[in-house]
Order: sequence, then structure tokens, then C-alpha cells
Amino acid sequence: MNGREAIGAGARERRVVRSVEPGDRPRWTQLFEQYRSIEGAPADDAVASRVWSWITGSGGPLEGVVVETDDDTGAGGLAGFCLYREFARPASGTMGIYLDDLYVAVEHRGQGYARQMIHAVHDIAIHRRCSLVRWIVDPANTTAYRLYERIADPKAWVTFEIDGGEAGRG
Repeated sequence: MNGREAIGAGARERRVVRSVEPGDRPRWTQLFEQYRSIEGAPADDAVASRVWSWITGSGGPLEGVVVETDDDTGAGGLAGFCLYREFARPASGTMGIYLDDLYVAVEHRGQGYARQMIHAVHDIAIHRRCSLVRWIVDPANTTAYRLYERIADPKAWVTFEIDGGEAGRG
């Protein structure tokens, strides 16, 4: 994926949404651990390393985009990430993209980064001829829910889970 550049509404900020690169690991790991803490999970280097290998490994099950920002103060770097994967849709005989995780650092929220990353994943879906992009959201996350309602159609499906126990943790 080539970067998608946009000029921010504030001062002279430049932002690029692009694929994850190997040099992103330190900052991505910080963002990932912030995301996990919001989800109620403790910091865990083994989990971060495993997920990183899924994103960057050849043929790994996940892909990712990041939003990189730079402003006129010289501050910048990664402001957020979005992890996604292709999945089969047997009923339609098509492939879709499932957006697994989306996170924007607290100090960068409200600036359109989440929307840009979702649009970038949607562009990837179109390029790959995937039939849709799908994700779930906790309705209690009202900020995200309002954004998602503006850019996608909510569905009435309910998600069910069965805990995989210890086998699913390693």
C-alpha cells in the first residue's frame, strides 16, 4: 500500500496512512499496549511480539496500516494503527476484510485519523475486489459508534463467543 497523505485541519500537520513497516515496531508496541490496557489486558511482551509477527511475518494472518503524523512543532510519529484480515464469505462466494482492531492515541483523537485508516482499509478491499469491510464495536464506546454510523451501515447481527481456554492463548 502506498501512503495516503492528507493535510490536517490544524497548523501545518502532515499525515500519511500507510502499511506497517518493520521500523514501526517500537512505537506500534507502545500503541498496542495502550490499546490492550483500554481493553483491560495487562502489558505482555509475548502477546505484543506474537501479534507483531502475525502482521509482519510472511503470510501472517493479519495486516496493518498506521497513521503517521508530523506537525510544524517537529513532533510526530505513529498516531494510531488498524489491524485487519481477509475472510471467506461462503454464502456469496466472495472475500471480505475484517477490521480487527483500531486504535488512535488519546492525544491524537478527534482529528480524523480513525476515519482515514478505515478509508484506507476500504480502499484495500476495493483493490482486492473484496465484497465488504466488517467490524464490531462496543455500543458503550459512543465516540467510535458515532463515527462508524457516519461511514458504514450498522447491522443487527449479534456476536457470540466461546472461550478457547488455555489452548487459545499460545
